[in-house]
Amino acid sequence: MRPAYSPRISKTRFLAGRQCHRLLWWTVHDAEELEVDAGVSATLAQGLLVGEEARRQFHHGALVDVPHNDIDERIKRTRSLLRAGAKVIFEAAFRHAGVFVAVDVLRRHGSGWDVIEVKSSTKLKKEHVVDVAVQRWVIERCGLRVKRAFVMHLSRDSRAPEMSNLFALKSVTAASKALARDVAKEARAQLRMLRGPLPEVDVGAHCTDPRPCPFLDRCHDDVEEHHVSTLHGIGSRALGLVARGITNVADLDEGAVRSVAAQRQIRAVKTRKIVVEPGLRRVVKRLRKKRIALFDLETVAFAVPRFSGCRPWDQVPAQASIDVEARDGTLKHHEFLATCDEDPRPELARFVIERLRGADTILCWNAGFERRCLQEIGNAFPELRRPLRGLSRRIVDLLSIVREHVYHPKFYGSFSLKSVAPALVPRLSYDELAVGGGQAASAMLFRLFNDVTLTKRQRRRIRDDLLAYCALDTRAMAGVLRALRRLAR
Repeated sequence: MRPAYSPRISKTRFLAGRQCHRLLWWTVHDAEELEVDAGVSATLAQGLLVGEEARRQFHHGALVDVPHNDIDERIKRTRSLLRAGAKVIFEAAFRHAGVFVAVDVLRRHGSGWDVIEVKSSTKLKKEHVVDVAVQRWVIERCGLRVKRAFVMHLSRDSRAPEMSNLFALKSVTAASKALARDVAKEARAQLRMLRGPLPEVDVGAHCTDPRPCPFLDRCHDDVEEHHVSTLHGIGSRALGLVARGITNVADLDEGAVRSVAAQRQIRAVKTRKIVVEPGLRRVVKRLRKKRIALFDLETVAFAVPRFSGCRPWDQVPAQASIDVEARDGTLKHHEFLATCDEDPRPELARFVIERLRGADTILCWNAGFERRCLQEIGNAFPELRRPLRGLSRRIVDLLSIVREHVYHPKFYGSFSLKSVAPALVPRLSYDELAVGGGQAASAMLFRLFNDVTLTKRQRRRIRDDLLAYCALDTRAMAGVLRALRRLAR
């Protein structure tokens, strides 16, 4: 495939191409996987809110308020504001040699300009410097002198409702200037690559760094079932193993890895059997004498904190699922989902305290998350602190029990509930759910809280989807518990 037009790239696409040329090529020419879903919509909405808050930090700024896809008009409007002597311009647009950038804040500084890139993150990252470097290169080639460059990110020291210190400003002047030559070279390489066929790029650490590639399956669809990259905790070290000709977990000896869980994985893959440690029987026996409940929380996070005492991106519990096991093994289900009219934490906490009152042992998956959520609610609402501490002391991590005693070949190196439950409980599947995981649940919760355009029908559908997902999490934990009891025999 050879495009007949001369390609252009934006700053965002430049960063994608810097991660991987195949990623950029597909983004431009064949981007089915880039359909906007709940997660992407939530990210965009959060970014818009952060941008609006950032603009409030500058006085008398002029916004290039032109539809984002009308690039020529955005550039024309920017030139007009520059000629008019504007001191601060928001979303100033420039293009040079096929590369387009829009500057969050362009501020006049003496005879030159400050470039300020606004980020929703709470710290400065390496890719942010590259982001600014691209902008500097384009702006300076368009005739402006950049004197200083900054990244303006959210500060975790800020707490609602007092948010005068919502942002931190970090200078990247020298670091971004040093990258100018690399930016020019990479931009030329990307534009040249986009005129040709799909480039050949080996899989590697760049597939997930700095973020997971949306086209990951395209490059990994022919990878063997127990590829060495699935070894628990292997990370980028898998590249070294592949270079030595070791491509499958079964090619490894247990002594080649330190992780006990990885050693079990090697044993399970080689024997094609579930590995069960003798200690599981003792753990299950202790649980048999307890009144058990399964407990799961889902949270919503706001880049610009909304509730008193919250910091940027604090995880605010807004949904809970509880299954209480009766003596005959049946489960009684309880569920809570915030109304989104006010801070959900006090009402959720009272619901959880009441429904878990009779449980001796509260099983969670990756229990540190639930413990931390309960602790933070208690810190924010002192009247609830004591009963929430009592709940935390009864929480047991079901994930740790599995990781320390069991390995199924179909875990594929992961101990997430989405990997463990379908392997141990074959009839259980998350595939038919509208909500695919915790991040998607958080994004849909954000939409409930933030999107005032939702109809009653849309709101009801989202709530039903969220309740179905959270309920399946506790039901999956109950299924894993039953499987552990069988294996312990």
